Amino acid sequence: MDSILQGLTALYAECQNRGAATMGALLTIMIEGAKYMDTLWTVERREYSSLRDRVKDLEAATTASASASADAIAPIPNEPSDADLTTASADLGSNGGLAGQFASSLLVPNAANSTGIGAAGTLTFLNQATGDRQLVRSHTLSFNVSGTITSGSAYAPVKMGSVSFGPRYFTRVPKVNLESLNSDASGALIFVVPSTSGYDVWNGGGTIATAKSYQYAVTVTPN
Repeated sequence: MDSILQGLTALYAECQNRGAATMGALLTIMIEGAKYMDTLWTVERREYSSLRDRVKDLEAATTASASASADAIAPIPNEPSDADLTTASADLGSNGGLAGQFASSLLVPNAANSTGIGAAGTLTFLNQATGDRQLVRSHTLSFNVSGTITSGSAYAPVKMGSVSFGPRYFTRVPKVNLESLNSDASGALIFVVPSTSGYDVWNGGGTIATAKSYQYAVTVTPN
């Protein structure tokens, strides 16, 4: 921009020396216009630089604020509802005066030859000692296998029976875990399919034999 002004100024001086008044006037206008444009460009450049710096400052402040907020906000745990905790604490019909197995209408064995625990098979609760309580969250099952049965496999599991939580329902499907309590139970690959109202027990492999008792400790945990 300075070189343009210098050139126009030199031309203006030359025109004045030659008496070209009209041309000199035009050049005066051009020079003043060039000076105005130069001044305007300088101001705009300064404004742009100032705005750019301001944007950078705002971006840095926003990033810092977001980071601080993320650190301050702890994840909210997925706690079970009060209703599900109450359901988990419910009694399934304990018989505290009895040590051993006892039947319950909440337990439905799949007592069918070749497809379950046998035609005479039973599914019962088990009190390992008198005073035991059978709760939704913690109870003990016993399968007594009888009849002609199959062991099942991972590709063709055998349904052993179903357990109901009675009139109680979870709002979300709970976690159900089975733990073997005797050597017979350890020989079968038992798994469960839970729902909000109970769970089904399946054998996915291993040996299922007649005249055997398969005992499991069951833990039900609300989600």
